[in-house]
Amino acid sequence: MTSRKPLATADCKEVYEHALLWAMKDVINELRLVDVGHLISYVFTDSHANIGDILASSAELFFKPNSLDYRDEAKAEIDWDGPPSISLELKFRHQDLTVRFALLLSGEASDISIRTIRYDDGEDGSQFDIDRFVAVLSDAHIRQPSREWSASGLLM
Repeated sequence: MTSRKPLATADCKEVYEHALLWAMKDVINELRLVDVGHLISYVFTDSHANIGDILASSAELFFKPNSLDYRDEAKAEIDWDGPPSISLELKFRHQDLTVRFALLLSGEASDISIRTIRYDDGEDGSQFDIDRFVAVLSDAHIRQPSREWSASGLLM
């Protein structure tokens, strides 16, 4: 499940996070096919190479090579009262854009928390150029995402 918060009420960082969540939708769905018990065991045993392989296998179906990387950092939480949560630190790099972010998977919910946005020309996203950001995300896909980005609507 992705966020359905109206973008008109979101601040700048949240809009970027919504756009990245939109771009990652297919990869997230692919990651959900992985046995959560195995993934949690990789996190708890610091088996970062295995986690990196899983992410690479999921990303290669949707993104151009070397666009999405695992940053060898993950956390997992197990609670008796709810589904397990897994947080993966990732890096998206394509054209002149680098985004470092955390992807949180918890039950049916997914969330992204952006750490940094950097363009090679020194811009950091603070100018709120969401069109530039979305254009790079779209170009990184092997084929165009199934749904178009809409800055004025709700993300599905």
